Amino acid sequence: MTFTTPHTLLSLNYDILASILPLISPHDAAQLALTCRAAYALALPRFLSDVSLGGLYHKPGGSAVAQLTAFCNFVLAPAPRWHGAPTARLDGLQSLEVMRDAV
Repeated sequence: MTFTTPHTLLSLNYDILASILPLISPHDAAQLALTCRAAYALALPRFLSDVSLGGLYHKPGGSAVAQLTAFCNFVLAPAPRWHGAPTARLDGLQSLEVMRDAV
């Protein structure tokens, strides 16, 4: 009987993963990022690729400013130094929509 190591998503070559991740939704990338450090490093750029702040939901006073401040602090903070992680979180941002109730 031969035993083989089970193959997981993260056992794929980084180049293959980099080709797959743009195909998943930012929400799915966020869920993947919650699983482990390696997945976080790979999924974070996809999760941050399209960000929308404000809109749709009524927020209590001051929470929109808190959301905007927290987002800015997060993307401008140094990124963790994990294998495959971008050097800055801001590098993954492709589009940012800031609605009028976010400021």
